[in-house]
Amino acid sequence: MPSTSHLASNASLLGSQRFPSGAIPASPPRFTDDEDDIYSFAPTARDAFDRTAFRTSAGRTAGGVPMTARLPTSYAGGARPVTSNRAAGYTSKTRPGQNGLAAFALASTARETSNSTVLPLDGFGAEMTPEDLIRVAEKGVSALLDESVSMAADGDLRGALEKCKEASRRERAAAKQRERAGIAEPNLDLTYCVQLTLAGHYQALGMYPEALQAYTVIVRNKAFNQSGRLRVNMGNCYFDQQDYPQAIKMYRMALDQIPNVNKTVRVKIVRNIGNAFVKLGQYADALTSFETVMDQGPDTQSAFNLLLCCFALGDRDRMRKAFTQLVSVPPPQVEPEDVQLEQRAAGAAEGDGGVGEDLLGTYAREKRTSLTRLIVLAARLIAPHVGSTFAEGFDWCCEAIRGSLHGSLEGELVIAKAVQYMKAREFGKAVSCLKSLARSDLPLACAAATDLAFVHILEGDLREAERCAELAVEKDAYSARAANNAGVVAFLKGDLTMAKSAYNRALSCDSVCIEALFNMGLALKSSGEMDQAVQCFLKLHGMVRNSPEVIWHVADCYEKLGNAASALEWYNVLISVSPSDPSALSSLGRLHEQRGDLVQAMHYFSESHRYHPSDPDVASWLGARYVEQGAFERAEGCFRRVGAARPDDAKWALAIAGCRRMGGNLGAAREAYDAVAERWPDNTECLRFLVRICTDMGLVKDAQQYSERLARLESSGTVGAGDQQTVQGSGLGTGFNVSNTGRRASVAKSSTPIERAASPARRGSVSFAAATAEVDDTLHVVDDLLPV
Repeated sequence: MPSTSHLASNASLLGSQRFPSGAIPASPPRFTDDEDDIYSFAPTARDAFDRTAFRTSAGRTAGGVPMTARLPTSYAGGARPVTSNRAAGYTSKTRPGQNGLAAFALASTARETSNSTVLPLDGFGAEMTPEDLIRVAEKGVSALLDESVSMAADGDLRGALEKCKEASRRERAAAKQRERAGIAEPNLDLTYCVQLTLAGHYQALGMYPEALQAYTVIVRNKAFNQSGRLRVNMGNCYFDQQDYPQAIKMYRMALDQIPNVNKTVRVKIVRNIGNAFVKLGQYADALTSFETVMDQGPDTQSAFNLLLCCFALGDRDRMRKAFTQLVSVPPPQVEPEDVQLEQRAAGAAEGDGGVGEDLLGTYAREKRTSLTRLIVLAARLIAPHVGSTFAEGFDWCCEAIRGSLHGSLEGELVIAKAVQYMKAREFGKAVSCLKSLARSDLPLACAAATDLAFVHILEGDLREAERCAELAVEKDAYSARAANNAGVVAFLKGDLTMAKSAYNRALSCDSVCIEALFNMGLALKSSGEMDQAVQCFLKLHGMVRNSPEVIWHVADCYEKLGNAASALEWYNVLISVSPSDPSALSSLGRLHEQRGDLVQAMHYFSESHRYHPSDPDVASWLGARYVEQGAFERAEGCFRRVGAARPDDAKWALAIAGCRRMGGNLGAAREAYDAVAERWPDNTECLRFLVRICTDMGLVKDAQQYSERLARLESSGTVGAGDQQTVQGSGLGTGFNVSNTGRRASVAKSSTPIERAASPARRGSVSFAAATAEVDDTLHVVDDLLPV
């Protein structure tokens, strides 16, 4: 079967042939998909050569036998047809405006442009006329335009622009060729299409000067009758450039050239004029434009903009009128909801998997959602101004909606009113609003009960929270958020089995409910099911890729499972998302310390201390390492921060004094020890150091006094608070036997004293116990559940 394009070519061929009077051909020549000319014969082994050879009229066949340039002695087909011995597309005779080589080159270009398809000629054996060549060139321009538009639809705007520029160059070349050939009638449609497409691409790429120049060329051409409306596009370019006066001028010029029958277009232009006036701050002029729109063709966005202008002008009466006009705009509805549900059910029954809503239905749903959002936003905006209080204003807005086409949105306004009460910290009134809505039969009663449960959870009233969560589930058994809050209440009450059951029910209603999935991971983690918990958090990580809380829980689960390699990997992912998280950095330091890599551990602990210097656990770890390295001044700074965080613990004050003593500053060390002895007079360890320091400094009288105090304490058996936990002082060097447990870096308790011999000539041998309070091994980041 011939293709569609060949059939069309055949028709044009028959219409353009000239036959002698009374002579009618027996049958039209036939085309095939494999041949692009008028020759046809049965395929033979020579086809590959014949199709590549120069095609002349001598190649025509009769009865399936190919003919050659030389005539046979007898011809079975009757009279021999007229032939030519010149190659098609070239003639030695020049035509007006070109020579033979130019004609041949133009014909070759035309063939390439038309994808190597040879167009039919006017008659058998006739050469291509200038009209044929121009038609081929214009066909190539149209093909380039099609490619340009397709590339723009796929998002390749740069490539589309280049294609369109090429089409514009070829269109100009074809127009010049038309002029040289003496064809007076130009192809205005093609010129208009090329210029408009080029201008549109410039505008889409933000090249506004080039776009305006292209639009100007079109609108100034009097041959284009309907080009005046393109001034709307020019106005949009000026609008995007923030040249609003010029944009208004263009919109008004376009408005003057568009007839009144095009009511929809005129209304949209007037709305653009109003938007430009709003940008200029001329709210009175903008209000006039939007009122015109609402009189001729009301729409949601124009009604909302009208209300904003009234609000900016402070006109209470006009605000009420504008809100009434906004709620009077009918919601877009393609088909009733029950019809759509029946269609989807029918599609599922037919085995197509349940075809979802079509594009038109999706568009209508998005429009309804946008209308709902604008109405609620408008009510929240004008409520404090249309009444003496915002509560009175909300009541007026609810009354206006109740008698309109949007009566179902009354619940939205009640929830918005409750939120306003919460922002004003009037929680009792907020709870009253939500309770009144939860007991009603409005569509948002379940949402109100869910919000009530959330409020009571924050207040710690688990009994009321449980009752509201059950009410929400009763209102809507398929609400994932209601089931999630029921699980949160059970979790806080310690019933992990009930909590996991509620979370499973929430996930069965909505498999992508992030709150339920996160809380399920917490419940599994709390019950010790680390394998399932990590799978839960990994699934959640696939939904929210850059959540630091989720990533931390994955790393923490791997660490509790003993998989240090995976824990390190996920902690590194965490610091790539949140590089300044001190907890993640300290966790990396702890894991590297467990692996014996103290250099990396020191690096990560130092980074954690840089971002969170008041963390006592990290500061104590760094202080111990600085003491080992002999950097007593830096160690003293770390211990000072720990002492500020834990002022009631004497061991950090002793550590500061010990750093001074180890650094050789005995005077400063004595002052520090005196301060400790004054605050904790029963601390025997401090007295021992004072005796030793005074002896080394030659203060025999002071050393004798401290020795007597120490002897009295030891004889009475009194043990000071500071003696129970002391930091390794002058043996502080190898002290601080650090063992980290829990999420943050911490120093483990140790009941085994660590001995270190000091210089016998100065101090002798002293022993100190290294111990600090163990950090509570609980969750630190997001153990707070996420009720909705």
